[in-house]
Amino acid sequence: MTESSDYESVQVFIGVDVGKDTHHAVAINRSGKRLFDKALPNDENKLRSLIS
Repeated sequence: MTESSDYESVQVFIGVDVGKDTHHAVAINRSGKRLFDKALPNDENKLRSLIS
């Protein structure tokens, strides 16, 4: 099985630590600069606004 990856075109990487009461999101660019680092409430609308 061959897997195709478009990794080279990715400019921002996002990680989300999901918790029961709060979440934490971090976004970094290809050089490792932190673009976003914030605790977020466990609220669907606020999380959707983050990724849209």
